[in-house]
Amino acid sequence: MEDTFRTLDRLRHTEPRVAMVTLVGARDTTPRHPGARMFVGAGGRRLGESIGGAIDARVTAEAEQVLAAGSPRLVTMQLNDEEAWEIGFTCAGTAELLVEPVTFGAPDPVSDAYDRARDELAAGRAVVVVAPLDGRRGRLLLYSSGNTAGTLGDPATDEAARVHAMAMLAVGTSHVARLEVDCAEVPLYFERIAPPPTLVIFGTGALAEALLAIAGRFGMRVVVVEGRERFARRELLAAASEVLSGPPAEVASRLPLGPHTAVLLVSHDHRHDLGVVRQLLQGRAGYIATLGSRRRAQELRELLRAEGFGEAQVQRLRIPAGVEAAVQGAAPVAMSVVSEIVRVLQGRPADGGRPRPGG
Repeated sequence: MEDTFRTLDRLRHTEPRVAMVTLVGARDTTPRHPGARMFVGAGGRRLGESIGGAIDARVTAEAEQVLAAGSPRLVTMQLNDEEAWEIGFTCAGTAELLVEPVTFGAPDPVSDAYDRARDELAAGRAVVVVAPLDGRRGRLLLYSSGNTAGTLGDPATDEAARVHAMAMLAVGTSHVARLEVDCAEVPLYFERIAPPPTLVIFGTGALAEALLAIAGRFGMRVVVVEGRERFARRELLAAASEVLSGPPAEVASRLPLGPHTAVLLVSHDHRHDLGVVRQLLQGRAGYIATLGSRRRAQELRELLRAEGFGEAQVQRLRIPAGVEAAVQGAAPVAMSVVSEIVRVLQGRPADGGRPRPGG
């Protein structure tokens, strides 16, 4: 998303109008990443970003027509196996692309919406930007407060989109939805724009090092908490986005925990773990877990219940962390944990519905 913001900022100083092409959906295949974009200027000039392969070439003519007409259109493309492979799809299928004009130097629903979204993202807040796919121009932006800006053209569509988007603020992925509005089906593209998830690791060691390497590949910001910083490996701490030192429970009480935050305890220190978990369960972290055996899980949960924590709070603590309890070695455990974190923060079942040991 940062690429889109940067490109729009650059183009507003060099181009009066451009066509923005957004990959909004795919069928019978798997997209490389939702929301992939490219920009086309007058004369079919490709400006900056690329979706890739056959799509870039085939959508350029559509973009020129959109610029000439001044109205957006939804383009459906059939891709063969070779074309699909070029852009990161797993097999042949159908790609849906929204092609729309963006005008700079004048009020424009598209550029205005992304300017607002960029400001919210910089402040650490998620937004959902909704685009119509039925040929009308417009954007609706849903803030984390529940307020909206912009319009999709009429109050009924705006309200239906707002309700649908509210469920996406904390978790969810960008997608196309067809909502019923006044007995008619309205296709809309819901684009969730959120800060990168944050993984907070309490403790250091081989597992923390493996987590740093793997979580970074998933675009996560990683914070390491080490109560005894002098014992931590310097190269490990250098790889972290941030290092916090001090008594673990005190650090936990100061953490800005939200639905985009995952916390993992790898210290193997039962005394420290209990104090940290007490603080974490009072916050809003989307994922809280610690390493441990089934016996340790039962003991820790019983201690929390004895201290007055309700069952819903106690069950927020995942022990053991990871979707595969039997994996061995730092790297496989780290991959298992990060996979579970991604699924939980996206609101998907962490383990395909299988019973978790220790629960």
